[in-house]
Amino acid sequence: MLSKKRTLLYLIYFWGIVSLLIFVVTRSEYLMSKLTIMGEPYGNLYKNCKVANFKIPIEPTKAPPAFFNKTPVNECDIIVLGDSHMRTWPGRYWFPVELQMYYDRPVFHMKIMRDTFKYLNKSGIQPVKKRRICILESGEARIFDRYFEIPDMKPVDPEPITEIMFGIGEEQPTLMKIRNRWFDQTERNYSFFVKNNVIFQSVIEFYYTSLFKYFGKISELTPVYSLDPPFLFEHQQVSLNRPSSYFYFHDNKMIAQIADNVKIICDSLSSMYNLEMIFFPTPNTMTLHHDIITDREYDEYLPRLCDAVEEKGVPVIRVYELYLESDELLFLPTDNHWNAKGAEIAFNEIVKAVNEKLRIIDGEAVEQIYSGLQK
Repeated sequence: MLSKKRTLLYLIYFWGIVSLLIFVVTRSEYLMSKLTIMGEPYGNLYKNCKVANFKIPIEPTKAPPAFFNKTPVNECDIIVLGDSHMRTWPGRYWFPVELQMYYDRPVFHMKIMRDTFKYLNKSGIQPVKKRRICILESGEARIFDRYFEIPDMKPVDPEPITEIMFGIGEEQPTLMKIRNRWFDQTERNYSFFVKNNVIFQSVIEFYYTSLFKYFGKISELTPVYSLDPPFLFEHQQVSLNRPSSYFYFHDNKMIAQIADNVKIICDSLSSMYNLEMIFFPTPNTMTLHHDIITDREYDEYLPRLCDAVEEKGVPVIRVYELYLESDELLFLPTDNHWNAKGAEIAFNEIVKAVNEKLRIIDGEAVEQIYSGLQK
């Protein structure tokens, strides 16, 4: 039988080896990609909490086909700028891919975080004679951060890189990658690996499920939940003092300022790039399904904002009111994106808005050609 001293020594050795392995893995892009769960088969909110009560399989969105986003931005008829909602349609392709196949017209897509013009400029976009459509989508929880301040329209040098086009992020210099991996982002990388590594996933899930079952503890990223039906809500949508929250009161002054800035973006896209913009604010999960966990009434933030933007003359795709007519759940219970039904409704509304613009744009193009022939 091993002595206590020898046992303790072996445990120290074992922990030292494990720590060294974690140190090596978290500083390697390749090893991190191979040894961690990078996708979200049970939803991005489940990925945060790891509680088995909310482990509900989600049909993945199809990866974009090889032909997509190969046409240069200046040759595309439709440009889609948006967040992850535009890339979530369980069982189907990304929204921009579906649009390209529906219309048989080239569609250019970029995922944007905040600065619309930064990403457009980096794509190498230029003002061309032909009028084009630009769909600017934003989740309700991100609208304040993106549009409460006046957008930066300062020109930047184009960077026609695949990573920029698809919104994966800017291609970083090697030294910057090393600095981020070894110094600046070590804590974040370590936390991500510990919670999402493929080796101890069952142990990790058992640990967090036990904490939830016996002590009622759950991740601070998913602090509000329902067990019947199983449903998780993102912290940004339920925090009391954040403009992204359902419980925050959005006054008319805030809404007016956001509407003014959306109008500035619309006018600037038109004058700078000859783009016909359509604004598409998508509702929060909490906005639609708050009745699962609270009786508090919604302050009608999204419909009030849509009204204000439309009063400025900016076209808006409105799905909130349509969603209210449905008796079905339209968002995924363990993810802050819509399910297949919610995505289908949204896509149909996009098509209606694009059809309206295409009739005008194509009509103008035909008229210009005819005028040229007459001359």
